[in-house]
Amino acid sequence: MTTAPEWMSAPIDRPCKHDPELWFSTVAKEKKAAARACATCPLLQPCREYALTHQLTHGVWGGLTVTQRASQPAPRPRRTGLAPVDCNSPTAFQQHRRRGETCEVCLDRRAEQVQADRRARLDLEHAKHGGSMSGYRAHRALGEPPCDRCRDANIRRLADRRAQRKPSSPRIDAARTAA
Repeated sequence: MTTAPEWMSAPIDRPCKHDPELWFSTVAKEKKAAARACATCPLLQPCREYALTHQLTHGVWGGLTVTQRASQPAPRPRRTGLAPVDCNSPTAFQQHRRRGETCEVCLDRRAEQVQADRRARLDLEHAKHGGSMSGYRAHRALGEPPCDRCRDANIRRLADRRAQRKPSSPRIDAARTAA
C-alpha cells in the first residue's frame, strides 16, 4: 500500500482536497473533469512526479489518468545528498566544476598545479633543445620573460616565417619595412 506524500498534508488549497472522490472515479467524464481541475493546482508537478515514480495504478494524479501515466516514462530520481567534496583529493576541482560550485581552495590548488606542469614542460624543453618556441610560449604562460635561448628561437621562427611568405606588392612591402 502506498502512503500519502508529505506535501499532501500541507495547508495548500488544492482542487482534490474539496472533492477527493472525483479523482478516483471510474466514470470517464469525471476523470476528465479531475484532470482539468489539476491544471490550476500549485502542486501539479510534484503530484505528477510522485504518481510516475511510484507507478500508481489508480486515480488522477498530477492531471494524468492511469492510462496517460502508463505511457509516460518514470522520472529519473533526483540526486540529493551529494557526498561532500574532499578538497585534498586530486579530483576535487573537477567534482566542484561538475556540481557548478566554486571553491577557492581548489581553484588555488588547480592554479598551482597548472603552474607546476608548465614549469616541468619548460624544464623538459630546455633539457631537450636548449631553447625552443615551445619554451618561449611556456615562459610567457608562466608570466616571466623568456630566457635568451628561447627568445632567440622565437626570433628565428619569425624570421623563417617572413622569408617563406610570398612577396606582395612593392607598396605593401615598403609599408611593412617603414613600420
